[in-house]
Amino acid sequence: MRTGLAVLAVATALRLVLAARLGLAADEAYYWTWSEDLALAYYDHPAGVAGLIRAGTTVLGDTELGVRAGGLILQAVALGVLLWHHDWSRGLLLLFAVPAVVIPAVLATPDVGLLSFWILAIVAAERERWLLAGVLAAAALWFKLPALILIGVLAMRSWRTGLLALALGAPSLAGHALFQLDHGLGRGNGGLGPMAEFIGAQAGFLGPLLFIASAAWLVKGPRDRWWWSGVATLVAFGGAALFSRGEGNWGLPFCLAAVVGCSRLQCRWARVAEWGGWTGGLLSVGALVHAVSPWLPLERDPLDQLHQGRVIGEAVGAWGVEPVLAERYQEASWVRFYGEVDATTVPGAGRASQFDLDRDALPEATVVVRPRRSGDAWPTDGLYTERSGAHEVHARRGDRVTASWQVAEVEGYDPRPR
Repeated sequence: MRTGLAVLAVATALRLVLAARLGLAADEAYYWTWSEDLALAYYDHPAGVAGLIRAGTTVLGDTELGVRAGGLILQAVALGVLLWHHDWSRGLLLLFAVPAVVIPAVLATPDVGLLSFWILAIVAAERERWLLAGVLAAAALWFKLPALILIGVLAMRSWRTGLLALALGAPSLAGHALFQLDHGLGRGNGGLGPMAEFIGAQAGFLGPLLFIASAAWLVKGPRDRWWWSGVATLVAFGGAALFSRGEGNWGLPFCLAAVVGCSRLQCRWARVAEWGGWTGGLLSVGALVHAVSPWLPLERDPLDQLHQGRVIGEAVGAWGVEPVLAERYQEASWVRFYGEVDATTVPGAGRASQFDLDRDALPEATVVVRPRRSGDAWPTDGLYTERSGAHEVHARRGDRVTASWQVAEVEGYDPRPR
């Protein structure tokens, strides 16, 4: 117990330091824009992540730490409860050694709330607190739709708990589900290839040895709620990948359940899990150092994004013009957070987002930002009659240019359909 508390305290302190030092990923800034105007549901997810961010920024201001603090505290509470419920010191050591946990768990995303309330709901169910389990499962549903799997697992033992969770989660679930049905759930063609990619993503999240140990847990592990939640997640999203390409992080509830299961393995499989923890721990330390001070010569570094938002946001905000128009929701979100000016996306440009639902009338004259690329077409062509020459903005990390954008002034708004 003492070892687990020490691990949890050190890991939480380290995460808070990282949260304050690393810039916001584009999606984090996007979710922050939601928190400025709280609602029951949003274009991409239910409302939980916006409320959690709003709680943090109310106390700590519109800073990176403010955006992330609520999620970090919630995670610490959930893991502390799991440690109290079951002397899970070994499991904590394994969890914090998983390569995909060290950096992503710092970020303010819906997965943080989903997994935290997932833990709390299963612990409540294991202690036969079914009313509390239903409330906590509903809270998970306010963050992400995969919580329906958790509710189904709880309903296997108590259908009243499942109904309670659905009823309490309905306000946010309904709005988000209606959007999904209206705009379609497909993300490209599925098949054996996308299903293999989904399974491979889980192996990447856990690390090779821990993933092998998790296979032993699936075969030998007790058929408890952790096992059922892990299997149901794999079957639901692995099977869905046969029909429509999904995202690897949809399987994170399986990874959480697998870590809990692997912490309870015995004999040789326990040693495999332990070695997986040590190997993953070394990788995690390397990723941690690289996030702050890059040392790996990666051509496409996934951590680069954490250092790009401030560059483009402050550069575009310096124009002092608003609302800024962006081709993508990513730049629009960064400009609003770091540039401290209003920004939105150009209608019909880039992927649809919450900006398309909240956008007011376009201004007569403003600036537009887009990722640098070849070609003369701009997202504002057909909307504005005049455009100035483009200024270029570059984000660097060390000696590398990690991203480039073009910013131009436009005027003469023409409201006729494009």
